[in-house]
Amino acid sequence: LFTLPSEKPRYSSTLLGLSIGRKQMLELGWGTYSKGLYKKALEIFSDMQNDDRSPDIKNGLAWSYLQNKEIKIASKIFQDILNIWPNNIGAIKGVETIKNIKRRHALHADYYFDLNKFRIAKIKYIELKKEYPNWSYSYIQLGKIKLARNEYFSAREYFLDALDTEPN
Repeated sequence: LFTLPSEKPRYSSTLLGLSIGRKQMLELGWGTYSKGLYKKALEIFSDMQNDDRSPDIKNGLAWSYLQNKEIKIASKIFQDILNIWPNNIGAIKGVETIKNIKRRHALHADYYFDLNKFRIAKIKYIELKKEYPNWSYSYIQLGKIKLARNEYFSAREYFLDALDTEPN
């Protein structure tokens, strides 16, 4: 399969044996998405989500959630796509986009961490941990703060939590 970069976030080469009616709905969903009408696209893709024959439906649903600032839901759907279709370019790009969003959210906390203002950084990392509970970065940074304060056992707990959330 060959895909063009201009297809992002949709890779229509992943259309697999959908009925004509489904293809028309899919085209409507992606057309709505490409016009920037993300809430409407989300409604269209949500109506089709029970069809597991094509990753294009789930990919559209995930990207629509992402554009509607529903990062946790989009992340789960992208992971579900990758579990079934591990080389799906749309889902791979979606996971990369979510990682970049999370890193941008962490910049403020990182700024205070780099200045050794650990009290403020800790508050920011705790907020990140609440917002993204399955992201190991905030646990790792909280562990580093504990290390800097010579609180080794507390640091160890944060590092173990990071391993639990992302073992790889």
